[in-house]
Amino acid sequence: MLKRAVLLALLAAAAAQDGGLYAEYARAREARPQQRGQMLQLVAWAAGGFGLSHLWSRAHKRKLVNQHQAEKRKYATALQEADARLKEQDAKIRMLSRDLYNMELDNLERDLAEFKAPDSNGDDQITKPEFMAYMQNYVASQPGLALEDFPTFEEWDLNSNGKVTFQEWQQVMEFLEEGGQTASQQKAGADKALFTGRKAA
Repeated sequence: MLKRAVLLALLAAAAAQDGGLYAEYARAREARPQQRGQMLQLVAWAAGGFGLSHLWSRAHKRKLVNQHQAEKRKYATALQEADARLKEQDAKIRMLSRDLYNMELDNLERDLAEFKAPDSNGDDQITKPEFMAYMQNYVASQPGLALEDFPTFEEWDLNSNGKVTFQEWQQVMEFLEEGGQTASQQKAGADKALFTGRKAA
């Protein structure tokens, strides 16, 4: 028993010495559940924050997708409207082109008919005798006009080969219709009397 009493005394002395250490251990053990609670609180806050962040992210993504879809629809509508306007303008251009073509065709037919009038033998070339015969008949049917009011045969015969082709006829007519005067007209002081009536037609 003595042994046992000594041993207990030794243990009590050791406990007194280590009392601060044991007390610290006991306090730490008591604080552990409190720390666990704080850790759980932190984990809960983090999880909640992540959840809210995830929900906000999904809502934001949905909002961006909806905006993108709305913009796509807006641009698709604008593209369709622009396409419709282009088709309408294309139709107008085709109509104007057709009208211009018909007008050019009418002018060409008129020029060809005027060219054919002096071409008495129908060989698509006007010789000087054919030209002079036609001009004399024309001037005779138009009171107040003289041969000097019109270009000479030489002025129609641009390549000086003794014959006027349809191309030469057209070139001289275009020159006169744009306000030009041949040398003989300038010399005679004529003011395109023939072509004023022709333009009005």
